[in-house]
Amino acid sequence: MATVELARVERNVAWLCRGGLDKDAFCRSVGERLSSAVQFDGSCWHTIDPATLLITSHLTEGIPDVSFPSLAANEYVTDDVNSFASLARGRRRVGTLHGATAGRPERSPRFVGMLEPRGLGAELRAAFVSRASCWGSLILVREAGRPDFARNERDLLERLSTPIAEGLRRALLISAARGSAREGGPGLIVLNRDGSLESLTPAASVWLDELAALGSGSGTSPLPPAIVATAAAALRASAIGEPLRGHVQTRSGRWLALDPAPLLGGSPGQVSVVIAPAQPTETARLVLRAYGLSAREHDVAQLAILGRSTTQIGTALFVSPNTVQDHLKSIFDKVGVRSRKELVGHVFFHGYLPKITGEAGRSA
Repeated sequence: MATVELARVERNVAWLCRGGLDKDAFCRSVGERLSSAVQFDGSCWHTIDPATLLITSHLTEGIPDVSFPSLAANEYVTDDVNSFASLARGRRRVGTLHGATAGRPERSPRFVGMLEPRGLGAELRAAFVSRASCWGSLILVREAGRPDFARNERDLLERLSTPIAEGLRRALLISAARGSAREGGPGLIVLNRDGSLESLTPAASVWLDELAALGSGSGTSPLPPAIVATAAAALRASAIGEPLRGHVQTRSGRWLALDPAPLLGGSPGQVSVVIAPAQPTETARLVLRAYGLSAREHDVAQLAILGRSTTQIGTALFVSPNTVQDHLKSIFDKVGVRSRKELVGHVFFHGYLPKITGEAGRSA
């Protein structure tokens, strides 16, 4: 495959990863563009829970009689090569069956029990990882007798691991927003180029009511300033730049995450914004800022909240255990707690920090 064609496919896929497609449409669209650079006869896409590395959904095309229980047993029970967990944690995110078995695929239970009986031979597996979190994976297969996946094909998937991970993460939010009107679930808002409201889901209306006390946007938009500003920033962002993600606090003190992206298939300049409750780790990062921690204290506090030991924190931050203890003492003094357990309790369980953050914001 010519280098120019590979570069074109990479740009097209990166562009899709920035758009507002739901999960299945995203996987099919990326697969269609990949097929012009990487030849395959069947594919199987998965979404993965980054906290557990367990598969949460799959979409299979071109592979006959797929048994997902058998695939799950091979992934989590059988000792086999190129598990998604090993790829997600390893140095390389992409591996082939022939490469992992030194050209002897019969060493793989997956080949013997699943691929060979279906007339399949070469297999490529990829894990999609962004910021140390795995959001999905992909299996590509070829019919028996066809050559193995080439180096440039593997390298292309390696380069696309992070963009596709971000695309899957956003696609999952889009799917949830379109499929759920439950209070507390993700909502989807579509804005026009001028900031005016094009459409929104019922769940988004719930969150907008929570943000109403923050004021409304200017001009033609009735939306809160945070929504309008986030959408405008998405229009300015590079197609392959760092994904945008904003945060805003509701009148009740709850933190919401805002994920904007240009809307594919819509009118020029339209932007989708997914609005959903921030994850616990995001909330902790946001509310800790209220205590005026230094940058290093902030890093130590985050690792302590995640349960890391003094030694592990020191190793991660390249400082001595004594330095870690000094930082922890300063953190406890600033937050007003006496132990790591109390720090975790205040941040995550007792609602103490959201109240302090609100007061700090008003004072500022």
